[in-house]
Amino acid sequence: MKHLNTDSPLWRTIEKIVRAQGLKLYDLDPPSRSKGTLRVYIFRKNAAQSEVSHEDCVRVSKSISRFDEESAIIPNETVLEVSSPGVNRRLRLPDHFHSALGERIKLSGKRHDSGKNFSLKGQLVAFDKGLVQVKVNSEERTESVRLDEIREARVDFKFE
Repeated sequence: MKHLNTDSPLWRTIEKIVRAQGLKLYDLDPPSRSKGTLRVYIFRKNAAQSEVSHEDCVRVSKSISRFDEESAIIPNETVLEVSSPGVNRRLRLPDHFHSALGERIKLSGKRHDSGKNFSLKGQLVAFDKGLVQVKVNSEERTESVRLDEIREARVDFKFE
C-alpha cells in the first residue's frame, strides 16, 4: 500500500480542510495512478468526544471536493473516500504510535541487522525516538523494534 508523506502538498492541503471542520487528519492513502481512490482518514481532536460520524465524513468529503473544483489538487478520475481509521487502525506515523500507547497491537516487518522477518502481537508499552516497545502476549518479555523496520502495524482491538 502506498503512503503519502506528511510534508507533501496534498497532505498539507487536506489537513487544513479537515482541521477547518473541527477534526484531525489521521492518514491518507493516495491513488496509485491517475485513476484510483484517495482515502482520507479523519478523527476527533479530543478523545473525550464521540467517534467520527457519517455526517462528519460527508462534510469533509464535500469540503475537499469544493476545494478541488477550484484548485485541482486531486488527479482526474480519482474517487474520494473519507472515513474513520477504525478500531483496528493502521499505525504508521509517530503520532499514531503515541496515541496507541497501552493498547494491544500487532506488527510485522524485517530486522535490519539480521534480515529476518518478524511478527509480534502485544501491548504497546513505549514509543520514543523511533523505537517501538511491545510487551509480547503471553510472555514476560518486551521486544524493541525500530519504526523503519516495520512493514505493517495495526491496533489489535479485541472484541469481547
